[in-house]
Amino acid sequence: MTVAAALIAQAGFAAAIRIPFGWKSPLISALSLSLLLRTHEPVLWACAGVLAIGSKFLPRFGGKHLFNPSCLAIVVLLLTGRVWVSPGLWGAAIWFGFLLVSLGALVLTRSDRLDTALAFFSAYGGLLLMRCFRLGDPLTIPLH
Repeated sequence: MTVAAALIAQAGFAAAIRIPFGWKSPLISALSLSLLLRTHEPVLWACAGVLAIGSKFLPRFGGKHLFNPSCLAIVVLLLTGRVWVSPGLWGAAIWFGFLLVSLGALVLTRSDRLDTALAFFSAYGGLLLMRCFRLGDPLTIPLH
């Protein structure tokens, strides 16, 4: 449902602004939504696809979309309270986490963007520790 909605939305927006139809970008967005988004209402799967593709065409700055389309669709639909993202989707095996981090580091190194990821994780870790100290939580919580 998400894939179909995303492809139809891409075709509609492309026709409206008279550009060629491209199927790769909406397919990538729809597949990432299919992996992450959970709901019991199929219409929300379709809404997610349309929101993601719409965010590529409507809020633009300098000819580029402003937000990650899949993330924007998920955040907007999370506000409804009728969708969720499963935190245990990938399991709890440590080797799989190590594999993901290793492959991510390989891709980021090859694309010369490892600095961005390291800055994000440093800022996130720092904020997590600040929150821990402020709330008086034990360090085992952010270290987990």
